[in-house]
Amino acid sequence: MANWLFRGPAVRLVETPFAEPGGVTGPRMPRDVGLTVYRLAGLWRQAQYVSVSDAAASDRLYPGGRVHTVAQAAADELTAAGYGAYLTVLP
Repeated sequence: MANWLFRGPAVRLVETPFAEPGGVTGPRMPRDVGLTVYRLAGLWRQAQYVSVSDAAASDRLYPGGRVHTVAQAAADELTAAGYGAYLTVLP
């Protein structure tokens, strides 16, 4: 059985222009933010922020913005939940 790398989905945040002291405004640069993928009560979810209680109650949790090594069984579960595009098999 192969091991897999899982890097969850990301969203691009573009923040509203900011105001500096003196009234100078300018655009903020867009940035990508990884979403946390977790399974809670048998349902897979994704969120930018996960509450402490949901994190403690989840039976699988993959924090966003990181690469996780997962076993074949976890890769199969993630694929079935629609996250197969975020998996890469380890050589």
